[in-house]
Amino acid sequence: MEKRNRVSYVIYRRQPKVLLRNPVSNCLFIPSLREAMMNTLEKLELLSENCSDRTELDRIIGQLLSIILTRHRQKLALYDQDIKKFEQTYKLDSNEFIQQFETGILGDDMDFFEWFSLCELRQDILVKIGKLEKAL
Repeated sequence: MEKRNRVSYVIYRRQPKVLLRNPVSNCLFIPSLREAMMNTLEKLELLSENCSDRTELDRIIGQLLSIILTRHRQKLALYDQDIKKFEQTYKLDSNEFIQQFETGILGDDMDFFEWFSLCELRQDILVKIGKLEKAL
């Protein structure tokens, strides 16, 4: 009887990790990034081989990208809420805040580091959203 790799998911530092079961030793292991990437590339190749035509493949990939876009927009909304709280608390626009923070005018309060990080995260997610919207 053939043993198959079973896949389990573990949350480690808030990041889901895939655990595979070695069919020989029956032990669980976390695949390396290279193994995980190869697995993803193999899945994409399999998907490409089994789609009846390119239109179907484009539709499927478009649906996946739409899901990712929706998740990024949700993150953006959360970042915007948190940033707005800082702007209201300190009665300062984020653009002005960044200029003052980078020049050292505001000091080293922990709130300022969090606010600055949120602004950077917001900018990163906007870039990703732009690329996804362009692809769709």
